[in-house]
Amino acid sequence: MAPSCVLSCAFLLESRPMAQSMKCPNCGAPVRWRGEAPVVACRYCDTHVATGTGEKTQEPAAVRSQMRPRNVAAVTSATAIIPLLLAGGGALIAFLGSQSGAGGILGPSWDDVAALKIDQRSSAIKEAVGGNRDDDTHQVVYFSGGEFDYAVFNWDEDHLDHASGFGLYCHEAHPQMDTVIQWLRHHLGPRFGPEDHGGWGWRWADAYLSVNEDANIVSYHSSPDDDPDWQYRSQLMWSVLLASAAGQDLKLDRATRQRWLGAGYLLSELALLDITTDLDGAVAEIQDKFPGSAVDQSYSLEFEIAVDHPWFRSLELGWENAAGGRIDDAQFWPPARTSQFPDQNAIRDCLKKAYGEPEVYEADHLKKEYTYTFDPKDMGDVRVYAHIFTLDLDPGTWSSDNAPYSNKAWIKLMRTLDRCGG
Repeated sequence: MAPSCVLSCAFLLESRPMAQSMKCPNCGAPVRWRGEAPVVACRYCDTHVATGTGEKTQEPAAVRSQMRPRNVAAVTSATAIIPLLLAGGGALIAFLGSQSGAGGILGPSWDDVAALKIDQRSSAIKEAVGGNRDDDTHQVVYFSGGEFDYAVFNWDEDHLDHASGFGLYCHEAHPQMDTVIQWLRHHLGPRFGPEDHGGWGWRWADAYLSVNEDANIVSYHSSPDDDPDWQYRSQLMWSVLLASAAGQDLKLDRATRQRWLGAGYLLSELALLDITTDLDGAVAEIQDKFPGSAVDQSYSLEFEIAVDHPWFRSLELGWENAAGGRIDDAQFWPPARTSQFPDQNAIRDCLKKAYGEPEVYEADHLKKEYTYTFDPKDMGDVRVYAHIFTLDLDPGTWSSDNAPYSNKAWIKLMRTLDRCGG
């Protein structure tokens, strides 16, 4: 059963040093640390990275650790060798599969690794399948069978009972990586796709999955300090990764995809939002109607609701941090992994059908970029920029700054955009 996700509007004060991060120069994953550590190791590929903090270090900016080869032990005992010589190849195979530890002398099998539960400590995984690290926050497991060669598991230092990251790796080119990518697209939907800097990626609620085709890596990372749902989301993503690597369908229903994978809500569903809800009722309103929405309480109260529409990836809503505070910030963002709308003019033309001709502002003469502003009844300005679509829900005028918000106007806007369909 999914864990309870009741959130509080209270601010969370961080007493420890703030976490810092930078990109790993080898695999591109974020390298996070606290304090003044001069060198930290990437939890995914073991690259050692100079942070530029603390005392000077003579270590280079990146030193690739020597990853241990497959866990193949040397057989030197005469009592083991002589029976093999007498029995022939069939006995050799039987011998290799019967040695101590899951999977025999070649290490655990793919099935052993696929059966692992990630809601346990590093030491438990090592005991179960013979990992090669005595480390609370990092474990590497080499295995036989399957298309990958080894798995890496990572734990946050403050959450050692549940892995927060994991990945599958190949020493050489992966012959079926294209197939793995297609299965990931099937499971994760349009939020997973090619990245501008290369490779493929998926990101939602401070968690991400990345595919580095050149390095033959598929890895996942979550942020326990920032995502209240990180444990269950990580468990599901471990299943998604295993199924995609094996070419299997998890048959996830739409509610599961929305709740945990950021699959998105239809605009017709967003129309059900009660925009008159004040700050104190916002958490219940969003969680009840749009479970899985990401929340940020670092300054005020903000939600990111995943959207299922060709024009938009998410709707962000922010409430004024005051008694009776209302929504004072609302915007739609372009599709996943893009920085601009694919067709800004299509959004403009859609809104013209309901609100007439917009005011046009020249944002960039050389690039021929424009901003279109509409003035719907019972709402403030609706502005369509090249990179963001902002909504002012406050219908207040110079004479009435506290005019009530209009759900009717909100419903009309959502239905207008929904009918256009992208």
